[in-house]
Amino acid sequence: MARTAGNNVARFLIASGLTALCGLPTVFQPAPRNIDIFSYNPYAANSEYRISEICRTLHGDVIGLQGTQRRQFGQSLFNVSHDLSHLHPLQVTRHGDYTGYHWGYGNGRFTNKATGVSLLIRRKTFSPAWVTQVISPPPALQGRGGALRLKHGTLDVCFFCLYSPSEPRNTEERNAAEAFYTWLYSALARLPRRSLCIFLGDLNAHVGSIWNTEDVGPQSVGSFQPQAENNNGWRFRHWMQQHHLCAANTHFPSAAGPTYWAPTGHGSRVDYIVVPLESLPSVQKIDIWRKAARELQVFQTARPRDHSPLHMRIQVARFHEPKQQPPGIKWDYSKINTALYSTRNNNNTQPFIQDIHDTFSQPHIYTRCQQLLLQETLDDFWDFFNGQLREIAAKHFTLNNNNNQHALTLTLTRQAPCGRKSRSHFPSCNDRRQSRFRSGNTARSVIRSYLLP
Repeated sequence: MARTAGNNVARFLIASGLTALCGLPTVFQPAPRNIDIFSYNPYAANSEYRISEICRTLHGDVIGLQGTQRRQFGQSLFNVSHDLSHLHPLQVTRHGDYTGYHWGYGNGRFTNKATGVSLLIRRKTFSPAWVTQVISPPPALQGRGGALRLKHGTLDVCFFCLYSPSEPRNTEERNAAEAFYTWLYSALARLPRRSLCIFLGDLNAHVGSIWNTEDVGPQSVGSFQPQAENNNGWRFRHWMQQHHLCAANTHFPSAAGPTYWAPTGHGSRVDYIVVPLESLPSVQKIDIWRKAARELQVFQTARPRDHSPLHMRIQVARFHEPKQQPPGIKWDYSKINTALYSTRNNNNTQPFIQDIHDTFSQPHIYTRCQQLLLQETLDDFWDFFNGQLREIAAKHFTLNNNNNQHALTLTLTRQAPCGRKSRSHFPSCNDRRQSRFRSGNTARSVIRSYLLP
């Protein structure tokens, strides 16, 4: 059975022109990279000076701001024209080393002047060209959230910045909370599972009470400093359970304390950084920056007021693709074409096919393939299969670099003239172009005659 499987594999690969040989990725897992992420409600950040002050103090790779009190782009023109086409959900600005993406507050049903969110992305870490998708809320929730998806090489990450409605006290406020989480459900449904989603938000939610915890296995809400769950907390916890997410700061004692201080001096935890459950081990550090909060707070009081920045350091994939093939391997396309022609004529006696038979007939390789085929995805199987195939192909379809270099050297090298020629003896521009053309044809003819079997 293993021999039949190897025969089918060989027929498929050679019949398809052996195109996989030229671009097989090596079995390589990129080393992770640490990025620093902040979530902060600054009370107001609608001026260039205020945003520059926040960037200078926090200096993270990604900074999510809630409650910026920034107006929706085009609002002034809309107030005069009343034309909805003048309103734009997103405004992009530059702030020193950062690119700012602002979802200002609008005239929506569930928004007000205290809302508005922004994502500040450091350009040295994430290029603006990597932004492949922008997710904006519906007009009724304008200023309540926004998201950016960045893709580059092995990196695929989506940053959400969220500002949930306050704890509902009447039917209209309950409708606002329902609309907010309905949009979150739909936004996540449009993203692929391979994308790493990180949520930065002031969610006005209290979670962590043991009598309300229904998680089985890994907890969506950690056990540190639990709070009595409110209505927003119930929605927040169920949303995380549905999508296998967790509130990362509730799993670390250094970040589970209060993030908001009321005028009465009472502290509560309403700010969260949410990551997938499987990404929780990648979180290197998470804490509350209380000293930075004292420097940035708008209220000049002796004790802390309003929100404190929440900081997380997490490992993500390297941003650049690994090399598709190691240096020094050059494929002999004439041999590949010969193998292709031979296979199309039902000639299965060539060494490459026999080598595939022998390799995939080995019990340990066949067993390993069967085990990988039982996994949820075929990524690991394809990496293992490509690695085996590449090793076999390198034995049969690579150029002999030493012999090729020696042949080209003997053919193309000319004896250098003795002495120095006068300027009149040097060839003209046309002569040099014709000489290069003849030399190029000679080199190509030598290579072609040397490489053909």
